[in-house]
Amino acid sequence: MKVVETIVICSSIALIISLYKILNCNHNIKNYKPLTQDKKLFKKIIFILSQTTYQLNFIILFAYIAKYFKKNYLSNILLKIGFINLITSIIFYWIIFGRYKTFREIFTYDNMYLHFFVLILCIYDVFQNSNLQFSFNDLKFTTSYFIILILFNIINYSIRNKWSYGLLQFINPFKNYTGYLYFFSALFTSIIIHIVIGKIKKNIN
Repeated sequence: MKVVETIVICSSIALIISLYKILNCNHNIKNYKPLTQDKKLFKKIIFILSQTTYQLNFIILFAYIAKYFKKNYLSNILLKIGFINLITSIIFYWIIFGRYKTFREIFTYDNMYLHFFVLILCIYDVFQNSNLQFSFNDLKFTTSYFIILILFNIINYSIRNKWSYGLLQFINPFKNYTGYLYFFSALFTSIIIHIVIGKIKKNIN
């Protein structure tokens, strides 16, 4: 089985399992209250769409579905948007959230795949693909994801009255600047990773 088919199948299974858990969660957690505030399906969907893990893994899934159907231009655009930011998201996940997860929560198929194994598969494929480059000009694709992030974060707050992860709070920076700190830290990290990977790929290919 080729890496493209592997990613499409494994990503689909992991996302289905993870979404099933979210939609059928029977206890409240810090930023998600399915027993009280988030009982309605619509609010559950908004919660899902506000999560960077789902946003980026869906972008990656769609990129490899496009690649499977030989839509290489579309696939490369989606990978330029999703791949670098997936690395950033996974780094931040393990630094910020990993320590709060129980052993049992961490070592489930969907959690390990969406927060680790998908990246390994993508790295292998990206560095095999000589037609996919990450030039300085391509930073517009990497940074465009943050427009999606802001948009869904604002929609999430407007409908659920909660900021994504409880961290990305875009309020008066003089009262609380941590949301802006997380946001610009992620943006800066993605730009640095983009430049580094672009140089590595240029030297390899």
